[in-house]
Amino acid sequence: KERQELQSVISEAKILKAYCYFNLLRLFAPAYGDGADKEGIVLKDKLELEFLKRSSISECVTVIRNLLTDAVQFDDSSAEEYWLSQYGGYYLLAELELYAQNYSSAELYAKKVIEFKGGYDVLGADVYAGLFGNGTCAERVFSIYTSSKYYGDINYDAVKGDYMVVNEALAGLYSEGDIRYGETVYPFEMPGETAGEIIHAKFLGKYAKRTNWTGEEVQYINKFRVAGACFILAEAYCRDGNGHEPEAVEVLNDYLGRRGWELLEESLTGEALLKAILSEKWKEFAGEGERYFDLKRFRRDVLSDWNSEGTLTDKRIKADDYRWTFPIPSEEYLYNENMTQNEGWEKIEG
Repeated sequence: KERQELQSVISEAKILKAYCYFNLLRLFAPAYGDGADKEGIVLKDKLELEFLKRSSISECVTVIRNLLTDAVQFDDSSAEEYWLSQYGGYYLLAELELYAQNYSSAELYAKKVIEFKGGYDVLGADVYAGLFGNGTCAERVFSIYTSSKYYGDINYDAVKGDYMVVNEALAGLYSEGDIRYGETVYPFEMPGETAGEIIHAKFLGKYAKRTNWTGEEVQYINKFRVAGACFILAEAYCRDGNGHEPEAVEVLNDYLGRRGWELLEESLTGEALLKAILSEKWKEFAGEGERYFDLKRFRRDVLSDWNSEGTLTDKRIKADDYRWTFPIPSEEYLYNENMTQNEGWEKIEG
């Protein structure tokens, strides 16, 4: 029993390390499609001071993949949803392979996750109702357990609402019957600048609605869930070049039907299909930190016209702007001469 527990801890540690590496890579390195030979992040194996160079993006992907494939050999699929279990590892592998454009592998791992969690039926309204609550939820693959107030800092006050509103372009994509709207958008009336003026605002509903308006302390923060695996699978089918676009439509329609939204045309293909997948993904994960990574991946082609209608009138970042890649923090290079700064950003001396 102790050997089993030890192996479980080791496997989870490897998945956690891979998860951290993957997020750092997506933030602090260019998109994979911009060049897999470009500089990625620093990879470490020792808990000691080292002055290491940044590995290439492709080298980083290989290390992350090896950590995950090693970890998922241990079957701890019965672990609670706030543990990075074997299927949390499979989810990350699916996301990694999609990022690295290995679409057949992404399909394989995404299907493992969906099948393990019971298929598409866990996407229905009865399960979705508990997704942003404090009970267990059949759709969750991995969630962070927290005792602190999540999204509490976006609250201004009880009268004027939150500091953050939902993008009108996004809010306009929902319609009656879509179960995602009720959790994502929180309509609120607030006083305007002039006497008697009422402003109808749309604040973020997820987590913030409970924390800021009902006083309920949110405990589970969703990170991996079946809906995410569906989007990985649909995108991989759409982009694998093997004529799997009908399967991509089928996956997305299985998801959409259970979310209470109209289905895609079965004849949809190519860029139009990929845009539909990314649009529905935006609606599903609004406020959860996913959209940035999709914009970064597709900003030069499929999503290059994401603001063509002028919905973001103050948009400053163009497709070729260096700010899509975050700057390397100064503490990483002040004492390490081997550390380089990302293109366009300056090193802070001293």
